[in-house]
Amino acid sequence: MNEKRLPLLILILPVITITLTIIAFIYFYIDRQNKVLDKSLDYIEKVYIDKTIEIKRKDINYLFGVLENNRLNTIKELKSKLRYRVDLAYSIMMSIYKSDKYDKNLKNVIKNTISVMRFNDGAGYYFIYDMKGNCVLLPPHRSAEGKNFLNFKDIAGNNPVKAAVKIAKTKHSGFYEWYWYKPKGYNYSMKNEKMFKKMGYIKYFQPLDWFVGTGEYVDDEIKEIDNRFLLFYIAQKNYKNEHVVLLRDIETKPEILASTKGMKLKNLYKEGILKKVKLMIDKGSLSATVKYPAGGNSYYYDEVYFKYNKNLNITAVIDLQLQNVESAIENAKKNFKESFKKDVRNTILVFVFIILFIGILSMMLSRAVSSMFWRYQKKVEEHEKKLSELASCDELTNIYNRRRFDEILNYEIGMAKRYKDPLSLIMFDIDYFKKINDKYGHRAGDEVLKMIAGEVRKNIRETDTFARWGGEEFMLILPKTDFKGAVNIAENLRLVIYSADFGGIGKISCSFGVSQFNDSDDKNSFIERVDKAMYRAKELGRNRVESL
Repeated sequence: MNEKRLPLLILILPVITITLTIIAFIYFYIDRQNKVLDKSLDYIEKVYIDKTIEIKRKDINYLFGVLENNRLNTIKELKSKLRYRVDLAYSIMMSIYKSDKYDKNLKNVIKNTISVMRFNDGAGYYFIYDMKGNCVLLPPHRSAEGKNFLNFKDIAGNNPVKAAVKIAKTKHSGFYEWYWYKPKGYNYSMKNEKMFKKMGYIKYFQPLDWFVGTGEYVDDEIKEIDNRFLLFYIAQKNYKNEHVVLLRDIETKPEILASTKGMKLKNLYKEGILKKVKLMIDKGSLSATVKYPAGGNSYYYDEVYFKYNKNLNITAVIDLQLQNVESAIENAKKNFKESFKKDVRNTILVFVFIILFIGILSMMLSRAVSSMFWRYQKKVEEHEKKLSELASCDELTNIYNRRRFDEILNYEIGMAKRYKDPLSLIMFDIDYFKKINDKYGHRAGDEVLKMIAGEVRKNIRETDTFARWGGEEFMLILPKTDFKGAVNIAENLRLVIYSADFGGIGKISCSFGVSQFNDSDDKNSFIERVDKAMYRAKELGRNRVESL
C-alpha cells in the first residue's frame, strides 16, 4: 500500500464506515418508528371511541341518579304535605268538638265540615273511620259511609283500614301505603275500578274514637317531578343533536317517557334489539349494532347502548353516534402523523449534518459521532418508553390505567382458573368528590386523587395491581386472596384513607366494594358484581366496605 495514500485512507475509511453506519441506522430507525406509528394510531382510535362510550354511560348514570334523587325528595315532600293537611283537619275537628261537644249533631257537624275540604281539583279528600273499621266519611263515595271495611283488601292483598286502625291504636298517628280507587272528578265507584298506589297519613281523634286521614297517589306525584326534569334533559340532548329515548315497563308494555327528535325506535325493532329485553334486564346493560338507512339503498351501522334501572323501572336507550367521532379521530391521526414525520425528518437532517461535519473533521469527531449515535438511540428508546407508559399508566396518579388493568385482570383470571387459586377485586370511589372540586377547585381535587393513590400504594402488596378505573374510581386486583382477606384489606385501606391528612380539605372517606372470582364468572360479570357492591356501600351511607 502506498504510504502517501495511507493518510487519505485513514481519512476516508472512518467517513465511509460512519456514513454507512448512520445510513443503516436511519433505515432501521424509520422502519421501527413506522411500526410505532401504526400502534399509536390504533391506540388513538381506541382512546377516542372508549372516551365517547364512557361519556355516554356517565350521562345515563347521571340521569338515573337525578331521577332516583327526585323520587326520594318527592316522597319526603309528599309526607310533609300529608302531615300538614291531616294536622289541619284534626285541629278543625278539635275546635268544633270543644265548642259544641254537647251538641247531639256534633258528629254530623264535623263530617259536613271535613267533607267539603277538597283539594287537587277535587281528587283529594279526607276520610274518617271509627276504631272498629266503620266508614264515617268518604266524600267521593258517600254510599260507603256506615259500612265496615275492616276486612276489605286492596289489589295487593292488604287490609288498608285494618292497618290504619293499628297505627291509630299503637302510635296515634303515622304514614302507610295502600292501593285505592282514583276519583274521576269528585267521585268514584268501588266496582270494576282500577286501584292505584297511595301514600297516606292518619291521626287518631280520641274524643270520638275516630281517626282522620288523607292520601296522595304516589305515581302521580313522581311523574310530575320526573316530567319536569325530563323536558329539560331532552331539550339539552336535542340542542346537542344527541339521540336518546327513555322507556318505562320495557319487559311488558314499553311506554315512551321521553325521546329526542333523532332517535328512531323502528330501527331498534327491525334489528330485533328489543327482543333481547330479558338479557338486558338480567345484566343491567347491553350494547348492540343497529343498521340505519342513509338514503337510497345505502346504510350505515352504529352502536346503541341500553341501560336498565330496576328501582325506576326505566330503560335508557342511547345512540353512541360513533360516526360523529370519526372526523375527530381522523384529525387526531393526521396531527399525530405530521408531528411524527416532522420528528423523523428533523432527526435525518441532523444525521446528514453529522456526516458532512465528520467529512471535514474526520478522526477528531469520530468519537463525537459515536457519542451522538448513542444519545439518539437513547432518545428513541425514551420515546418508545414514554409511549408505552402513556399506554399503561394514568397521567395524573402515575398508577395503571384502565387499559393496563384489563390486561392484567385477564391474565390473573387465567391463572386463577388454571391453578384454582382465589382471586379478589376491590373497587372504591371517593365520597362526595364533586363537592371537593366545587368547593376547593379541580387542582385540589387532582391533589386528593394523587394523595389517595400514594396512600394506597404504600399499604398494598407488591403482587397487588392498583389502577385508576376512571374519574374518582379505583380498582385493586388481589391474586391468591380469598373473600375474607380482600375484605380485611379493603377495611384497612378505608381506615388509612380516612385517617390521612388532606390539609385544609379535612377528612375524606371512600366507599369500597369487594368480590371474589368464581368459576361461573367472566371478566365482565366479575367487574359488574364488585361495582354493585361498591354502589351498595354508597347507598348504605358511604365510608364503608360492602361485599357481594
